[in-house]
Amino acid sequence: IFGSAPHLNSSLTHSPVTGSAGPMQAPLLQLLRDLQYFLDSVYQEDWSSGTVTNLFVFCVGLPVNCLAIYGLCRLVKSGMAVPVYVINLLVSDLLQLAVKPVLIARRLSPCPGLQLQRAYAASKMIHFFGLCGSIWFMVCIALERYLVVGRPLWYRSHRGLWRTGLVSLAVWAFTLAVGGLYVLGHLVVTVSEGAELLFLLIPYFLPFPLLVSSCAATGRALSGPGAGVVSARERRRVLQTLGLVLGGYAVLFLPRYLARWLLWAKGDSRPAQLFYRVTGELVGLNPLLDPVLYILVRKDVSSRL
Repeated sequence: IFGSAPHLNSSLTHSPVTGSAGPMQAPLLQLLRDLQYFLDSVYQEDWSSGTVTNLFVFCVGLPVNCLAIYGLCRLVKSGMAVPVYVINLLVSDLLQLAVKPVLIARRLSPCPGLQLQRAYAASKMIHFFGLCGSIWFMVCIALERYLVVGRPLWYRSHRGLWRTGLVSLAVWAFTLAVGGLYVLGHLVVTVSEGAELLFLLIPYFLPFPLLVSSCAATGRALSGPGAGVVSARERRRVLQTLGLVLGGYAVLFLPRYLARWLLWAKGDSRPAQLFYRVTGELVGLNPLLDPVLYILVRKDVSSRL
């Protein structure tokens, strides 16, 4: 993910589309080839884990995420804001999980047909949007945790479900807009790697200072004069939630973006390529980490009820 990687070789980047094409289908086939070439350069086949790991993540992550979403949906009626953001985070994970069978099938097929090519191109775009959504809903969860501790009065008066719903819709709209501009921009114009990496600062690196600032502000609020109103159990739960969110981003997403910069700067350097591949393995494990938030959020809401 996170930009083209021309120095990595992919056996599937230029694989042919099987089947004959008439005069009317030729432009469509060419567009699919161009789109596949771009998406392969964006993701590379090493962006995710290997086939076996992909199957494991799909088989374990799909039921776990579905159960977590079901449990959190039952808590929405409590009027708390956290479950709404966590639900959206898990939905973004489901988007990534839902397309894994297509990505695995494409990986195992040396000569894919036209239908598989179409599904493959759509699946990679969906996965791209799912990753963007995961990152930005992590930011929403961190900011909400700060408001619970640092601005409790404001939070209680602005925690309606319709407000959190609007914020969630805004995040999805932002994700679709950025992802759409990114994909369409590469299909219409030629973008240099440096400009591409600068553009990816918006959806992938900008959350980092926001997450760090939220965690730091929450820590100051918990150690300030008003921290006495927060019980030790709630303080520990808030810190656990923020630690999971910030740690998940710092371990799974941030290294991948830094690896892309390193690969661009070092080119054919073997350590840079190895780092790029390892970070791709970590990104594929993202759907297994987020359901842990369900446990923390459920305890948090239950204690408030």
